[in-house]
Amino acid sequence: MQSEGNYLEASKIMYVLIPQLEESQKEIENKLNSLKNRLIKETIDEEEIANIVSKW
Repeated sequence: MQSEGNYLEASKIMYVLIPQLEESQKEIENKLNSLKNRLIKETIDEEEIANIVSKW
């Protein structure tokens, strides 16, 4: 894009659009990690049950 002389469009992409997309990606990843943590806490497997029962 820069080689065609469209420096304004290239600078918008480099300095506005890409940082916005990177910030959105971070927010989505944080939400996903939060959901993963919640899911892990809400579900238990056989090993966790055995661990609790063994403490009785």
